[in-house]
Order: sequence, then structure tokens, then C-alpha cells
Amino acid sequence: MRGAVVVVVILAAVVVVAALPPRNLTDPEVNPGCEECEEPWLVVTAGEGANNTLHHLWGAKETLSFLVVAGTGGPNVSVDWDALRNGTNRSVTFQSQPSHVFGFVIPSLILYNDPKDKGAFKDQNESLRVPVSDFTWSAEVLPRSPHQVAVKLQTTHFQDTPLPNKTRILMQVSAYGEDGRSSVLPHLLYTPNSAQLDLILDHFKLNLTEEANSWNKTRWGMDVVVFSSEHKAEEEDGDFGLKFHTQKSLDDEHTPGVFNLDQLTSAGARAGDEAGGYLQWRPVSYLTSDRDISEATIPNLNTSLPALVNLTEPLRKSLAYAVMGDNLTLSGAAVTSIISFGQYKDGYYEAENYTTWTVAIGEGEPPKETFSTLVVVVISLGVVLPGAMFLVGCMVLAVRRWRRHSSSDSILITAE
Repeated sequence: MRGAVVVVVILAAVVVVAALPPRNLTDPEVNPGCEECEEPWLVVTAGEGANNTLHHLWGAKETLSFLVVAGTGGPNVSVDWDALRNGTNRSVTFQSQPSHVFGFVIPSLILYNDPKDKGAFKDQNESLRVPVSDFTWSAEVLPRSPHQVAVKLQTTHFQDTPLPNKTRILMQVSAYGEDGRSSVLPHLLYTPNSAQLDLILDHFKLNLTEEANSWNKTRWGMDVVVFSSEHKAEEEDGDFGLKFHTQKSLDDEHTPGVFNLDQLTSAGARAGDEAGGYLQWRPVSYLTSDRDISEATIPNLNTSLPALVNLTEPLRKSLAYAVMGDNLTLSGAAVTSIISFGQYKDGYYEAENYTTWTVAIGEGEPPKETFSTLVVVVISLGVVLPGAMFLVGCMVLAVRRWRRHSSSDSILITAE
């Protein structure tokens, strides 16, 4: 049995992954140095490590923007607020030239009618884009913990009209100073080099056009632009650019009912380099605040990922352009996509008037899901104990036979 215990301990040790060095997080600042800013154009927090600094930038300037900026030389950020207001590139700078930038923006929401109940948005004829710039946003810095800081972003007005109390886009964006797992379903992994966005469309019924208001089988989606400061030179070949892939797992311990992990990664992240970036999410969108898998749907990503060719006006005025500038249109630097929420027979958005999407954004190689120690121990015991019992049984039988054989020999000797 001692051998069985040793085997279990060894197998349990397999799940231990080397932790990244921790970071000390600065308190989030909303529009630092801007007294005239009424909306959260820029929320910034920095994670200071032993050898480098990592910045998290979030904002609602024309688009929803979420960036991870590495190698910035220190915690300070310089903002030319007039230039940012006018959409001038490189209006946000750091103490030194960043070694890598990764992020994504949401320029618009998509309302689409889905009478055939397909779930995903596939250029349905009846659809309407709602620019993020049509909303007014507020920001609230949440109480921090030793290794996490968070900000709540929320809509307050639509086209200058106050939204009803329950109608809102609510987002909690968190940055982390150590490795761990989120306490909120779907319990994504996080690292000192990552942040997490938890987005909720809550009672999101807007007064739009007369035609759109007449649709009765509607779903919501989002335009998304994902970008990286890695770009492909014309003479370069090989595994480059931003790519989507799915990692399958054998258990659903942390996210009941979900066995896949979706990822969109840059070349550096796939190669395991520090100069890379990723988005990582579970393919589940909960339809109630209880976040039960029995009431859930799917976030569908258009995986064709066409390259970003032209900068739209919202992108030119976004936080992404303020940091990246015209590099957004370099070969391999940015791709466009659509995320839409729905699957066959989920009742459409109107069934619950609630949809979530939780995604991690990080620098470097994305964290890998492994069996927890508990699962490994249970599996190991299930394999090792029967084997150990079999061996013990064989030993008992062998001893009994040896004893019988010895007794027979003794009787024969006595008779002689």
C-alpha cells in the first residue's frame, strides 16, 4: 500500500505548473490628469514585476478597448488629452517604448433577427449595428484585494437618453498580480500577466428603428477587432498572425458541462514567447445571474478572421489607435471578427433578457488547463487501489499455497 501512496503523490505532482513571478498592482486610475473628461476614456493600472512593468489599459473612447502593454519601463503613463480627444495616433505613451502590445476593441453591437433559429450571426438580412459611441459610460473602481484590482464599466444613457434602470451593459474588468482561478463562473485561469473581462447584456432592449423594433426573434452580437504589435514582414512565412483554436479537456470540474476552451493567439503566444498575446474563454454564455449550465447558450466566433484593412472613424478615435497608431493596419497586426450569442432552441435573447461573455486577455503564453490535484488523486486511486488489491490477493494466495506445500512435506517426512 505504501507503493500505491507514492504513485498517487507522484501523479498529483504532475498537475503542479510553474507559477509566473507575482506583480504588485497599482490602484486603477480613471482618466488620470484629465479634469474635463466625463466618461472613462482611459482606465489604467500597472503590474510591477522584478524585471519589467505590464500595463492594463481599458476605456470607452468611441469603442470599448482592452489592452495589455508589456515592457513599458515603469508605472507612469503620459496622455495628451487633446490629441486623444481628436483621434491623434500615439497620444498615449509610456516611460519607454513597449516591447509588445496586445488587445481587442468592440466598435459596435449587432442586433439581428434569427427567424430560422440558427443561433450564430451569418449576415442575416435583418440586422442593425449599434455603435458603442451611442452610449454614455460610467466607471467605478471596486475595492481591491492584495492580488486583484477591478473596475466596473456600465452604460447610463443611449443617444443622450437615460436608460431604464434594468437596461444596461455591465462589465467588470479585473487585473491580477498572481496565478489563480476566477471565483466567477466559468472560472477562467488567470496569471500576473493577464486581465479578465466579464460582460453582461442585462435587459438590453433598446428603442431603435421601427423595423428593428418589430423583430421578435432577436439575438445580440458584437463586432470585434483583435490586434498585436507583432506583424508579418512581406518576406516572412510560417506560423504568423492571429489564429483561433480550441483546446479540449477530459473533465468539467471548474465549468460544469463545458469541455472546451477557446483561444485566439498571436504567433508569439503559440511559440511560448513572452512577446505574444492571447484571448481565452470557455464557449458558454449564461442566460441568468445564477450562471447555471441548464440555462446557457454559446458565444459563436466567426473564425475566418479577415485582416483589418481600413481604419474606421471609431477605430481612429479609440484607445487602441492612441497606443498603436497606424501599425494597426500592418500585415498580420489585426483581424476582424464577430461574436454572436445563441444556439438552436435557446429561446432567443428575449427568453431571459440576460447574456454573459467572460474572456481573459493576457501577455505571453496562455495558461493551460490541467486536472486538479483532487481529480488526479481520485483517478489515481481508482487505478492504483484495484491493482494493489490484486497484487495483495496474489501474494495471499501464494503464501497459502506455500504453507500447504510445506505442511504436506512435513507429513511425508514424519510418516517415513
